[in-house]
Amino acid sequence: MAGTVTEVDTGIALYDQEGNPAKHAIIKVFDYRDTTLAYQTSTDDSGKYTLASLSGTYSIWAEKDSFVAYQDSVHIAKSNRNIAQDTLKKPGSIAARVTLLEGDPQTAVVVHALGTNIFANVNDSGRFELSGLGEGTYVLQLSCFLPGYTTTYSQPIHVTRGTQMEVPAPIKMLYNGIPYVAGLQGQYDTLNGVIRLRWNASHYPNFQEYVIYRRSDLESFYPFSLHFVTQDTVFNEAVDNSEMLQTTGKYQYKVFIRDKFENQGRAYGYIEIQTCPPESVYTAMTYNVRGKAKILVGQEIALVVSARNPTRTLRKITWTEESTQKILKEKILAGNSLSVSDTLRYTPFVNGDKIISTKVMDGGGSICTDSVYVSARSAYAENIYDDDAIAGVYPISIRVHESVKSVRVSMGTIVIDTIFILNSNASCTLDTRIIFPEQKVNVIILGDGKPLDSTLVLVRNIDPLIGCWVSVKDSLIHECYYADGSIESDRGISWLLGWERHGEKVYLQRAASGPVVFTPSFADYDHCSINGVDCVRIR
Repeated sequence: MAGTVTEVDTGIALYDQEGNPAKHAIIKVFDYRDTTLAYQTSTDDSGKYTLASLSGTYSIWAEKDSFVAYQDSVHIAKSNRNIAQDTLKKPGSIAARVTLLEGDPQTAVVVHALGTNIFANVNDSGRFELSGLGEGTYVLQLSCFLPGYTTTYSQPIHVTRGTQMEVPAPIKMLYNGIPYVAGLQGQYDTLNGVIRLRWNASHYPNFQEYVIYRRSDLESFYPFSLHFVTQDTVFNEAVDNSEMLQTTGKYQYKVFIRDKFENQGRAYGYIEIQTCPPESVYTAMTYNVRGKAKILVGQEIALVVSARNPTRTLRKITWTEESTQKILKEKILAGNSLSVSDTLRYTPFVNGDKIISTKVMDGGGSICTDSVYVSARSAYAENIYDDDAIAGVYPISIRVHESVKSVRVSMGTIVIDTIFILNSNASCTLDTRIIFPEQKVNVIILGDGKPLDSTLVLVRNIDPLIGCWVSVKDSLIHECYYADGSIESDRGISWLLGWERHGEKVYLQRAASGPVVFTPSFADYDHCSINGVDCVRIR
């Protein structure tokens, strides 16, 4: 509430939310739109209070039991110190953002709600929140500890009881110092051996000139030194790499503004330019796919290439299907960027492998080429790749084309049963513990009895499959596997109990001679051949 004193002589009344007198509430009087406490008192048993011999304009704050009341712009005359009654209400809050010059930390700002002693620190993202505010209108005072900034005041902000007022537009701190140089960019022209810098023009009223400081990588232990003075917003200089006694080098630049009084401003960071001779320039490319990209026939895949050149801008990207030399997409690159990315959406309609090549042309006309493989299949395993190392019980997920009615998976010579297909997806587990010792195994996806996909993986097992192998012919036990890793060997040919590991292979000791490698040949999970003897596994 704002206004002038009333003609009531019985004192100032304060009530709670139920309309009862607010007993023993704290009353604080602040200088108008300031944070200075001018007077403090409390209400009596009837919820009333009086003010001392105050004269002027003030803000009056009342609080009790987390409820508050606030009156702004209250004028008190010496002849009359009574003001309008008020009611304690649930507090509200103000939330907003603060912006400074680029690079300056927002945490250097403190925000006060004038007419109160409530303040908030600004966090590193520029946000702050003033809570516990009584209903009323506030002006915020923002103070920054960094040089060049002046105290800033917000527009009046109205707070409603029990709600948060979100200020839509950021509050920009006033800056009266010499501004930064904005938009500093640079690149190295490899063909001509020239470093080119540019930046945004300054509209600072006391602008005189730009001052350029430089440091090379051979001077990285020394401060930047004055290099050039100009009134233009571009700077070019030829570089002789021989002065660095190497084929490549780096230069770091800072650009400052100097005013008409010979005062020099600050710089936000620096820009680094890498130089090298033309013959060492190349464009590096990476793709978003791993190894061979596998998809279903008729399915679209997004191929993303990222290209970067250390010194030359990139001008054009061309996607080509190698087998047909058909250009799938060509894009002219705008701007002067040293790094770009582009996406090709590709859909193969027949089974088979396709090589998609990418050519990137730089500003000097040089072309670099790389390629990615796309494999179209009617069914494929989407979570295992060539050269993966798998061990133990390994789950795989399979994508299946709608034309395929049944899917099986084989691991080497071991065939897994038919897998149930649901919504073009299937899954199974590979029990790699029967592959022993470490070896490369071909995992094959069979659809309707035909091989549709295969992946060569490395099986590394540390524990054998537990069980006994019994001869189909004479029921003799030829090999027993135990949970602790020990093996009972074939007694019929005088093998000793136990086994030992050399590197990552398993050897069985024989009484009469040295170690021999034991590699059973499996027909399926439960049948194998040990030294030519057909055996069945007993669990």
